[in-house]
Amino acid sequence: MSPVAIQGYYLSRSNPLSPLYVETTVRLTRLGVQDTVDFLIDTGADMTCLHPQDAARLGVSYDRIQPMGSVTSVGVGGPLEYYREEATLIFRDQDDTELLFYCHIHISLSPAVAELPSLLGRDFLNRCSLLADNPENQVLITPANTISGVILPA
Repeated sequence: MSPVAIQGYYLSRSNPLSPLYVETTVRLTRLGVQDTVDFLIDTGADMTCLHPQDAARLGVSYDRIQPMGSVTSVGVGGPLEYYREEATLIFRDQDDTELLFYCHIHISLSPAVAELPSLLGRDFLNRCSLLADNPENQVLITPANTISGVILPA
């Protein structure tokens, strides 16, 4: 049996420096929301982050997330306040089988990152191998360990 692989994509096939993305479904059970999000695959991000455009589309607002408490994250743009929320990321492998990743997603509603894509960080990526083959237009994320469709620590 071959390992499961999640298909990602290049934002622009014609640009050899194009960023890598993957589509997944985000489920925030406590908030009762679920929808698809295109995440930028970001090997420099420690944590997976949901940014304002995607948060708004999911129906997430400050009054719904603040009770959970905030954390400060420091990135290339400086410090930024995020709110932690339990989440399930639901990926589909090449055979359209669901793969679940349980995590704490970091949500920002700050205007400072309003135009930035949501980020798939190393909390997920360190559990996988990543193949980015631009000449073949192929992006594959292969989890190291899965049991019954759940992505486990590597």
